[in-house]
Parts: sequence; structure tokens; C-alpha cells
Amino acid sequence: MVKHPFGTVSWFDLMSPDPAKAREFYAGLFGWTYQVGGPEMGGYAMAQVDGKNASGIGQLPPKAPSPSVWTAYFQVENADATARAITAAGGTIMMPVMDVMDAGRMAIAIDPSGAPFGLWQPMQHTGAQVVGTHGAMGWQEVHTRDAAAAREFYAKVFALEVVKVEGMDYWLLQRGATHHGGVYNDTRMPASMPPHWLVYFDVAGTDAAIAKATATGGKVLMGASDTPHGRMAVLADPFGAVFAVIQPPAK
Repeated sequence: MVKHPFGTVSWFDLMSPDPAKAREFYAGLFGWTYQVGGPEMGGYAMAQVDGKNASGIGQLPPKAPSPSVWTAYFQVENADATARAITAAGGTIMMPVMDVMDAGRMAIAIDPSGAPFGLWQPMQHTGAQVVGTHGAMGWQEVHTRDAAAAREFYAKVFALEVVKVEGMDYWLLQRGATHHGGVYNDTRMPASMPPHWLVYFDVAGTDAAIAKATATGGKVLMGASDTPHGRMAVLADPFGAVFAVIQPPAK
């Protein structure tokens, strides 16, 4: 069973204006199957890999102030206490802490640099149950124009260490020797693009994923490139939600 340390990202989910079509797109891309909740859950779907929860897809409210986006959630012991810590550290609570039936408690916050993220206090739902395979959560990083404010904030709120990557405007968020995310001082972001968390999914082949995504209505925002951590690309789904794929290096 996958265990997510408190203060680290344990879940990704997507709010889409057309969840049914979004599920179809990602099923083709990642091979996901779904458990779709009833009306009491707003039709929220658990995307699964081999019967294990990998991510979620829900309905974007018709008058939502934000576009269709993927959100990264930090697992916390007490969402109310963490919400207070977020405010004290200069962040903003966008969606107050609320119960999600018996699954857990959640909130949506914005860091001091402007990037939204989620909190998840687990009960029945303990986060992603699968890692290290096609369609599973692979990595997450915040893209911001104020990396100093962002890294100080996440380190303080979630008790993470910050380590500079040599030769890059990039910092790792880690606990001990384990990396749990990154902070990227992204000077290439268009002025129209707000700070955001970019979520990565593991894939068996990045080029094949690009071909499949573009054939089914997706777009390539950054073409495939090789990095020390694998071959990656940044894509958008048919509704504009941005995400990345990464093919881990052969072992």
C-alpha cells in the first residue's frame, strides 16, 4: 500500500467543464478506468490503474472563477490547523475547509506567489494508491515568478527542506533524502499565465503519449525533451487543463 507522509503531495484531481469527455480523453491516454460517484458526490470519478485509485476528475462549476485545472493536494493531519498556518505564512484560503462525506476534509489555498493548491486530511480516502507505473502520479512542481516567497512558504507550512539545484532556477522540496516536489522560477511563463502547480504523470512512452493526446483533441505546449529524470513533455487536454507526462529513465 502506498503511504503518503503528511506535508507531501498525495493526490491530483481535475475540475473539467465536461467530465465525461475528459474521462474519455484520459482513459485513452493513460488507460484509466473509473469509479464514478453518485449525485451525492457530484459525479466525482476516481481514475484507476489496475483497480487502484490514481487521480480524480470532477465537474467544474458553470460559473467557476478559474479555468479547468489540475490541482495538487498536500496531505495534512489537521486541515483546520494547516489553514491557519497558511494564513500566518502569507497564503490565502480560497475555499475554506470542508468535509467530503466520509472521504476526508479538504481546502483550496493560494501561496504568497499566487499559485493555488489543495489540502487533504484523509479519512476513507488516503490519496493515490499506485505509483511508478503508466498513468500514475509522477512529480509536481510550482511554476512561479517569485520562487523565494514560494519556497519559504512551503518549507514553513509543511516542514520541508529547500535544496537548490545547481545551475538552474529550481529548488527541491524534500524531507530527508526524499524529494517531494519542486519550485521553479519560471521566467518563460507568458504574462497571461498565472503561477500554478504543474502535475506530472508517468508514461511508458512520452512520444506515444504526445501522439495519442494530439489525436484525441489535446495540445502540445512543450515538446518532448530528455532530462536526467526522464523524457518529458507538457500538454493540455481538450478543455485547456495543463499537465505534464514523463517517461522515467530505463533502469
